[in-house]
Amino acid sequence: MNDPELYEKVGNILDDGVEAILKKYLVSFNGSERKILDIGSGPGSFTYKSLYLNLEDKIDEMVGIDQSHNMVTHSNKYYANNKLSFRQLNIEANDIPAEFLGQFDYIFSFWALHFVKDYVKAFSNILKMMRPGGGALLVYPAHCMLYDVYNTIWNKPCWAKFISKEHLLNLPYQNCDRPEIRLKQFLKTIGLKPKVCEVRSFPVTLYFLVACNPVFESIPKNLQNEFVEDHLNELTPHKDHSNQMEYLFDYKIFVTFCQK
Repeated sequence: MNDPELYEKVGNILDDGVEAILKKYLVSFNGSERKILDIGSGPGSFTYKSLYLNLEDKIDEMVGIDQSHNMVTHSNKYYANNKLSFRQLNIEANDIPAEFLGQFDYIFSFWALHFVKDYVKAFSNILKMMRPGGGALLVYPAHCMLYDVYNTIWNKPCWAKFISKEHLLNLPYQNCDRPEIRLKQFLKTIGLKPKVCEVRSFPVTLYFLVACNPVFESIPKNLQNEFVEDHLNELTPHKDHSNQMEYLFDYKIFVTFCQK
């Protein structure tokens, strides 16, 4: 999703879900974490409201990076200040800017790393940008049946012609047992020291299917209802407390805290 205004409208679904996780780690800040990086900062609202405002008195600098030019432009327009700035950078880049190497005391990333295609490159770059002893809190999807549905629907010829390869999601632990163990082993091979690596449940509703579907805006407007219906045909609804039918997904997310 490259539309910052649209993302800000729907992103609260995701932002609210990680607030409790974030607060747990923010209380551990001891004042030595002076330079902060947020990977996948999107439109900048979460970076500013949930990270910067909680840490502004404790830090010297915070940088948000995103691969989308539109997102970075929006972020700098509405949220940048003398301590907070936003840069366009793909975490899978072959060349990380020299001024980023070994510079960050703490790295955050929320709801971004599931768009990565080369996990080795991405996590190696995270390691390169951390200072010795630095920490990284990384929160992103581990598993959800919805992604199996995405894979089925998006590869149908009638929809595939509207969906570019860059939109396809890569969840390497989508269908494996004990994904947190596999991820922990992977992080060690990169050179990171995983201190916390767990999978948590994050229930989402049908609104999430439309609001946070990364390809929805790529579908012509006259076909969007049919596109959603095609997804629903692959799902089973359940009755809510009012005896109304609803679609509820048990979304699994990784919560990972690593050190260098």
